[in-house]
Amino acid sequence: MRAALNYFRLCWRLWRDPRVSGLAKLIPVAALLYLISPIDVLPDWYIPGVGYLDDVGVMMLALRGLVRFSPRRVLLDHQYWLDHPRKPDWDVEAEATGIDMGEGTMEGEPECQAQTP
Repeated sequence: MRAALNYFRLCWRLWRDPRVSGLAKLIPVAALLYLISPIDVLPDWYIPGVGYLDDVGVMMLALRGLVRFSPRRVLLDHQYWLDHPRKPDWDVEAEATGIDMGEGTMEGEPECQAQTP
């Protein structure tokens, strides 16, 4: 399930990226037009449940086409950032100043120890 979610995130990022050609971005748009059009290979009302399979298949092929026709460098950039999300700004600032946010103490300060009675 996580892989499918990451694939949709990748497709969304590629669709929004200006480095991806308009032709590649047109593939999912054409698939959406097919989904809303009244013309259907398997009508949704004809066989309940089965009629939606062609819609899912068309959308999956369209997303695959978007990924396939995106420039390889752009695809690798987005895959990297999905696999290695950027740290929050406060964490990056803490690393730059030498403050360890996980420990709760600053460098050079003695740690407080709780005393138990």
